[in-house]
Amino acid sequence: MGVDIHHRGVSFTNNSKRAKCTMREYFAYRIQDRDHSFSLILNSRRQQHVLRCDSYENLRNQKAKGTTDISNVGQRVILHSSFTGGARYMLQNYLDAMSLCKWFGYPDFFITFTCNPKWPEIKRFLKDTSLQPEDRPDILCRGLSHSHICIFMHSDNKLPTVELIDPIISAEIPDRIEDPELYSLVNEFMVHGPCGAENMNCPCMVDKKCSKNFPKQFSNHSSVDQNGFPLYRRRNDGHFVEKSGVRLDNRNVVPYNKYLLKRYQAHINIEWCNQGSSIKYLFKYINKGPDRATVAVIPTNNECENNDAVDEIAEYYDCRYLSACEASWRIFSYDVHCRYPSVVRLPFHLPNQQQIVYGEDDDIDDVLDKPSVAASKFTAWMECNAIDSEARKLTYVEFPTKFVWILNGRFWKRRKVGKAIGRIHSVSPKLGEAYFLRFLLNKVKGPTSFDDIRTVNGQTHSSFRDACYKLGLLDDDKEYIDAIKEASHFGSGFYLRFLFATLLMCNSMSKAEVVWENTWEYLADGILYRQRQRFKSAELSLGVDELKNLTLFEIQQILLRNNSTLKNFKNMPYPDVESVSSSNNRLITEELDYDVLVIKNDYDRMFLALTNEQRNIFLNIMSAIQENKGGVFFVYGYGGTGKTFLWKTISVAIRFEGNIVLNVASTGIASLLLPGGRTAHSRFIIPFELTEDSFCNINPDGELASLIRKTSLIIWDEAPMVHKHAFEALDRTFKDLLRCVNSTISNIPFGGKVIVFGGDFRQILPVVPGEGKLGGPNDGETIIDIPDDILINDSHDPIGSLIEFVYPSILENYSDINYFQERAILAPKNEVVQEINDRLLKKFPGDEVEYLSSDSICESEFLHDQFDANLYSPDVLNGLKVSGLPNPKLVLKIGVPVMLLRNIDQKNGLCNGTRLQVLSLGKRVIEAHIITGTNIGNRTFIPRMSLTPS
Repeated sequence: MGVDIHHRGVSFTNNSKRAKCTMREYFAYRIQDRDHSFSLILNSRRQQHVLRCDSYENLRNQKAKGTTDISNVGQRVILHSSFTGGARYMLQNYLDAMSLCKWFGYPDFFITFTCNPKWPEIKRFLKDTSLQPEDRPDILCRGLSHSHICIFMHSDNKLPTVELIDPIISAEIPDRIEDPELYSLVNEFMVHGPCGAENMNCPCMVDKKCSKNFPKQFSNHSSVDQNGFPLYRRRNDGHFVEKSGVRLDNRNVVPYNKYLLKRYQAHINIEWCNQGSSIKYLFKYINKGPDRATVAVIPTNNECENNDAVDEIAEYYDCRYLSACEASWRIFSYDVHCRYPSVVRLPFHLPNQQQIVYGEDDDIDDVLDKPSVAASKFTAWMECNAIDSEARKLTYVEFPTKFVWILNGRFWKRRKVGKAIGRIHSVSPKLGEAYFLRFLLNKVKGPTSFDDIRTVNGQTHSSFRDACYKLGLLDDDKEYIDAIKEASHFGSGFYLRFLFATLLMCNSMSKAEVVWENTWEYLADGILYRQRQRFKSAELSLGVDELKNLTLFEIQQILLRNNSTLKNFKNMPYPDVESVSSSNNRLITEELDYDVLVIKNDYDRMFLALTNEQRNIFLNIMSAIQENKGGVFFVYGYGGTGKTFLWKTISVAIRFEGNIVLNVASTGIASLLLPGGRTAHSRFIIPFELTEDSFCNINPDGELASLIRKTSLIIWDEAPMVHKHAFEALDRTFKDLLRCVNSTISNIPFGGKVIVFGGDFRQILPVVPGEGKLGGPNDGETIIDIPDDILINDSHDPIGSLIEFVYPSILENYSDINYFQERAILAPKNEVVQEINDRLLKKFPGDEVEYLSSDSICESEFLHDQFDANLYSPDVLNGLKVSGLPNPKLVLKIGVPVMLLRNIDQKNGLCNGTRLQVLSLGKRVIEAHIITGTNIGNRTFIPRMSLTPS
C-alpha cells in the first residue's frame, strides 16, 4: 500500500484468469500514493441496464407463442440483493445474522469500534505533510473507520446471567491513583458529554433531550430492564472527570472493556446482549442501511434566465450518502459485512420455476440458451445427491456445512476448508406449493429429483402439500369439516360458501379437497333453488357434477373478488367457467356493471349539491381526464369537509360516461365509504414489505394490467396514511405497464394516468418511537388544564365509572344495533382494553364461551436440535402477548360487540376495523352481523383461522 510496485526484482506472473482489470481495481490502483506520480480518481458512472425477472417456464411458454420482444415480459427489477448498500442487500444480511442465532444461540457481546485518528501509525505517515488525518480518508479506512461486531461465545464460556458481566464490562471511572493509564483513556474516549442543560448544542441533543439517554441512573448492581437491555453497575463512588469545565461521573460513562481499551486506545463500546428481546433490534441496527441526503439541483446563472416552467418536485432527489471514508473503503473492496462462519443463501423453486434475470433488450433465444439458465443451485444440489453418498445424508439447509458451491462451474463439491451454515429463503404461505416445498426441505435428506422430495414411505404424492400432510407436518382438517357442518344448522349455503372461501384464503386447511368432498352438499345449499327460479321451472333437477360445478363457480367468484382463485389451491377441483360465464375480462366487466339510470340520477343530484370549491376541483379533474394528458392531484381537507362526497360525485360522473374509475383507500374502513372501494394494497397488489425500489406484483399480461390500462381515473383516499414507498412502487409499476401503450410516458408520473390523492396530514400520528412529530416545532414544556366536565373526579373506581358513563343501561339496550354504533372507549394500551372488555362482558346476560388458540412453531423453519423445539413449547407460545397477534384466549357471549382485525372480504364490508355483534357461538364457528359501515345487517361466519406472523 502506498509503494510504487514497479521496481527491479518484481517477479512476473501470468496466473491471472482475467486479461483485464475491473473498473474498481483500476481505481484502487490509481488511488495509491506513488513517488513522482499524481493520484486522481475521475468521477465516472454508467447507465445501469434495465433488468427484468421471470420464471424459466414462462419464458419457454413465451418462446413457444412466438414472442421475440421480452421487454414487457415478467417484472422489472431495480436493485438486486447483490447491490451493496441496497435495501434488499441489507435485508438479506439481517436474515443471515438471524440464521447464525438459530445455529449458535444469541450473540453475547455487541462491540462498536471507532478509528482513532491519533494512532501513531497515522501520525507517522502524515508527519512530512501539512495534511490532517481527516484529509486522508483512504488512510483512515485502511485501519478501521467504524465497525459493529457481534461475538458469539463458546457454550463453555457464555455468561448466562447479568451478574457475571461486571468483570468484563465496566461503566465506571477507574481510580486515578490505582490505574492512571486506564483513567486517562476512559477520560479521553469513553465519557459522553457534557450534554443536556450544560451543553444544549451537543450533537446528541434532540428536542432538548440526549438521544443516547445520558446521564444514566446510579446503580449498585447490574441488571436487565423489561425490554431485555442491560443496566450496568454505576456506583456513586465519587470518581469523576472534568470536560469543558463540567464534572462528569459514572452516569456518563459509555460501557467498555478494560483490556480492549488499553490494547487499541480508541472508542470501543461493548454491550452485553444475550437477551432474545434485544437481538432483532441489534441486527436491524447493524443492517439499517446507508445514510441518506436530500439533494437539490440548482441551475447556473445562465440557466436561471430561462423562463420555462420548473418542476420543483423533480429537482429534489433522495440519495444514498457515501462519506469519503466509506467511498475509499468500497474502492478497496473491503468487506462491508463479514460473518464467521459464513451463511450460504439457499434458493429453491418449483419445477421449472427458477427465476431468470435478463435485460430488456436481450433476445429470448439468447436468454434461454445460456448454460446457467436451466440449472440452479437447488437442482445442482439434487444432482450432487445422485452421485455422492455423503451428500445423501444431509438436508438442504445442512448441505453447506459439508459442501461448497462452485459458482463458475455451477456445481457442489465437498468442503475441504472453512465453515459455513445454510439459510433457505423464506416464502409466504400464500404461495401454496412453494411454501410446502420449504417444509419438506428441512426434513428430507438426499433427494435426487422433485419426485423424491414428494415421496413419503415409498409413496410418491401428487403435491408437496400432500407429502407434508403424510409426514404429519400439517394439522388435521376435521375441525373445519365440523365447523361447516355446524354452521349449516343456522346458516344458508350462501354464508357457508363464503366460510369455505375464507378458509381457503387464510390457508387454514391442510387438504382443502378433502374438506370439499366431505362438505360440498352443505356448500351447495340453495344452488338448485336459484337455478329453478332463474329458469322458472319447479321441476328442474341437476346432476351431482352440475351441482358441484355451480357451487365451485360461486366459491371462485368470492375468491376472485379478493385477488385469489381456486387455481392457487392444488388438487382443488376447478369449475367449468365456460358453462356459466363469458370469457371476457372479469375485472373490467365488474367495473362497468352499473345501472346507468341510477348513476344518472345520482350524478344530477350530487353535482347540484357541490360547493364552489368542490365544483372547481371537480372541473379540473374532469378536464384532465378529457384531455388525456395525465395529472396528479392532492385534495387536502379536514375531516368532515366533504372529500368523500366529492369522490362519489366524480365517480358517478365518470361511470355515467361509460368509463372506469378505481376507488381505493389506505385502510379497509375508509374503502367502505367509497363506491366500489378497495384497499390500495389489495387492488394494486402493493407489497407489504416495501423498499425504495419495490414494484407491485402485477402481471403485464393479466386482467388487472388490462383494467389499469382502460381506467380513466384513480382516487386514493387517506393517502397520507401509507409510506411514500407505496406511491413510488405504484408509479414505477404504472410506467412499466403503460409504456407498451405509449413509449413516451417513462417521465410522466404514474404513466400518464390521472390520479387523485386525498387526506388530512394532521391525522398522521408519530411513527418513529420516541422521536415526536416529524417536522413539528418544539413548543417547549407546559401544563394543560383539563376541564372538569371531561374528567371523572372523586371516583373510587374510575374504569367502572367510565363504563357506566359510556354504556348506561346496557342490559336494556344491548340488542339495539344503534346503541353500539354510537359508543366506544379508546384506551392507550392493550392491557387497559382487556380490563374494560372483561368488565363489560360480565354485564351481558348468558353464559361465556371460551375459544383457545392452537400455537406451534412453523414447520417450514429449521430447528437445530430438539432443545430448540422445547424452547418453543405450546405453553411458551400461549403465554406470548405481542402487538399484531391475538391473545391465546377469547371469551365471548351472545350479543357482545366485536371488532374484526383482519381483511376477509372487503366488498362485503368485512375488513380490519369492521364492528360486528355476535349472534350465536358454536364450537367451531362464530356467527355475527355487521353493525357499522355500508353493509349493516350482513351476516357472516367466522372460523378459527391460521395466522402466520412475518
